[in-house]
Amino acid sequence: MAGATLIALTSYKFYKISNMKKYFYFGVAFAMLATAFATRVLTNLIIYYNFIEQNSFGIAQAVHQAVGPATNFFSTGLLGYRLLTLTALLGIYLVLSRKAKTSKSVKGLLMYFVLIASIFSTQVTLVFHLTAAAFLFFISMMTLRTYFGNKSKKTKQTLAAFTLLMFSQLIPAIYIPIAYVVAQVVQLAGFITMLFTFRKVKNAKN
Repeated sequence: MAGATLIALTSYKFYKISNMKKYFYFGVAFAMLATAFATRVLTNLIIYYNFIEQNSFGIAQAVHQAVGPATNFFSTGLLGYRLLTLTALLGIYLVLSRKAKTSKSVKGLLMYFVLIASIFSTQVTLVFHLTAAAFLFFISMMTLRTYFGNKSKKTKQTLAAFTLLMFSQLIPAIYIPIAYVVAQVVQLAGFITMLFTFRKVKNAKN
């Protein structure tokens, strides 16, 4: 969450310096990711309180009553997290593919696909991870094409960041207990790499 927030702020600073809209849209996308992660944290807290309520008495039940119906919060939070995440990834994809001039109808269809995938993924978690991985794959491919064109070290680092984020979505598909923890570590490495690259660009511009 912190990494996505810092990247969003850095992108906005780029936008203020260069007045290039792509940095503004990047900032919005990463701000959505940060909001999605915040939503997931809140959802996890609700799960925790629900667990206490089911296994304890007295004070724990009072806490649960203050929180509200855990099941409804969980469902809403889960949908919000996944919808925000996939919308943010779609935004990044559209920014990187802007030269292709995607039509409004195609953009609308993609947004509809994101909505359907988000809703369906509340029942089948794998749908969310595979959809996110697919977006990140195409984002990585576009970044790779850019790297072949400019051979920039910064583009290479950006490619590495998106590739790590893609693998962080594929790892949970492996149904072993440690997969989630490994995925979170890989995801964190991806955001750190991205932030490091953005900071280097910012310092170069200054």
